[in-house]
Amino acid sequence: MTTSDEKVTARERPALTSGEHRRLAEVLLRAGRDRRAIEPLSEWHRELTCADACRVRDMVLACRLAAGERLIGAKVSLGPTSLAAQGGSGAEPRLGWLTDAMLLPSGAVATGHHIAPRVEPKLAFLVARTMHRPIATVSDLLAATYRIFPCLEVVDSRYGREHTGSADHIADNCGTARLLLGRGVRPPAEGHLRRTQVRFEVDGAAPERASDGRAALVAAPEATVWLGNRWIRTARALLPGTLLTSTAAAPAVALAPLARIAACFTGIGSVELEVAGARI
Repeated sequence: MTTSDEKVTARERPALTSGEHRRLAEVLLRAGRDRRAIEPLSEWHRELTCADACRVRDMVLACRLAAGERLIGAKVSLGPTSLAAQGGSGAEPRLGWLTDAMLLPSGAVATGHHIAPRVEPKLAFLVARTMHRPIATVSDLLAATYRIFPCLEVVDSRYGREHTGSADHIADNCGTARLLLGRGVRPPAEGHLRRTQVRFEVDGAAPERASDGRAALVAAPEATVWLGNRWIRTARALLPGTLLTSTAAAPAVALAPLARIAACFTGIGSVELEVAGARI
């Protein structure tokens, strides 16, 4: 599956060859396996475009699928700086793939498995029925959703810096690492979803960057509609069982050993992640 025709690449063409795309995909895969940060790919190839980045990202996915992983869904990101949670405007949505190997089987994660992991709260929409036509509204998305899950996503850039350009962020699959799902509920009405708030806590307190630990999910529904339509345009159908995760509901926080991170979404539920001090 490829999404090289994303809006962000509409005015661009790949500047690199397919062989260079494959080599960069291998570089990213090796960085993840070795848990060793690398320089952004744009430092290697100044001419790197977002069209190139989409091909690199999709080649990374192809390698993961060839190794036995299964594609289960996708996430939408507005960039590595959590623009969705900070009220940023003008940010292009970006797609990151989700595979079954990214799902955390329990509410625990070890920092030793990652480079510089951070965590952010999100909502995940589990598709209930096949959709061939574009999703017109948020209500249409909810009507096609079986359950909504509170979730915590561990993001872990393969680069040695937090802020990178769009092409680097896309090639890195938007930093996707792991995903923890809470207990799902039937989707609420659109009005209730728009009024949903999240309380995001680390060891029982709001992170330092948050004023009171609450953030409205005003931008999340439209971004998830974009994601569903991107999938339909790419695969020609959105199938039952596909998981679509929203933009971040609050700025990401670093994973500290032995920390407990929790997110409670009003009317939807809560999810909690425990950080181990070593590999588990």
